[in-house]
Amino acid sequence: AAVSISLAALAQQGVTTPQVATLSIFLLTLGYIASWWRRYRPNIAAKLLIMVFTVAALASFLRQVYLQPYDPRIPLAELFVWVQVLHSFDLPRAKDLLLSLVSSLILVALAGSFALSASFGVVILLWLSAALPAMYFIQASRLRFLSSRPDRAAMRPPTLKGVLTMLLALVLAVSLAGLAVGAFMPRINASYLRSLPFS
Repeated sequence: AAVSISLAALAQQGVTTPQVATLSIFLLTLGYIASWWRRYRPNIAAKLLIMVFTVAALASFLRQVYLQPYDPRIPLAELFVWVQVLHSFDLPRAKDLLLSLVSSLILVALAGSFALSASFGVVILLWLSAALPAMYFIQASRLRFLSSRPDRAAMRPPTLKGVLTMLLALVLAVSLAGLAVGAFMPRINASYLRSLPFS
């Protein structure tokens, strides 16, 4: 869900078209199902195909950056969409799911760089509401795998109060960090500007 939200955020900001975002979400869902179905198999052929298409996506990214070096955000977003879709077809371990979450966070950050209003904060909250339970279950699975007593390694299920408290703490921390950065960031004195900053 977190990955789908990040792709929808790109479409919302006009980085990708809604058709591309919808197709990517469909392929992601298909990839997750195929990856779960083949999770106990080596998947050598799938890994080779993923490697070939990843190299092709990287070559396309480098070509676009070479042609348009001043703003690489859109080529970078396209590269991460490619990586998300291709990686979804080979997720045998929990750390692979964590990598998908990190990539989706980068996509949300890229979409946020195009946002012009504070309403984008709703997208961030939606992403957090999907990512936090996923991180909880990834950590619970990791603890069960590392413990010699899986029954004792089980984590307590999250409560609604705990989730809301964590979300509020994250929003407060991000807000305070933004205020701190804004307070100490140097500003150009407007009286020194003699011409418009473009020709």
